[in-house]
Amino acid sequence: CVLYPGGTVDIMELPQRYTADAPIRASDLQHASRDVTAEDASLRGAWELPEDGIDLRDHMARIEKQIIGQALEKTDGTVAAAARLLGLQRTTLVEKIRKHGLS
Repeated sequence: CVLYPGGTVDIMELPQRYTADAPIRASDLQHASRDVTAEDASLRGAWELPEDGIDLRDHMARIEKQIIGQALEKTDGTVAAAARLLGLQRTTLVEKIRKHGLS
């Protein structure tokens, strides 16, 4: 989300602890062989750190609030279903909903 805003994260870009049991497709291997320098350049173009920096906690909280809102919208406000979409326990999502003042 932070490194690939608006983009797609492929399986080969995830840490191994998340992909150990995942099947690897030929398209994943083709993607992994692309030029890392070009990838780095495209990431820098997608979002750059302002000269005066950012408040990372605030930035991440805004992203979290937006994604939770999208999950709730997608599930018509069903918290349990939204929690499944986000890979969270329902109680954890309820806490985050309260934290961000979502309804």
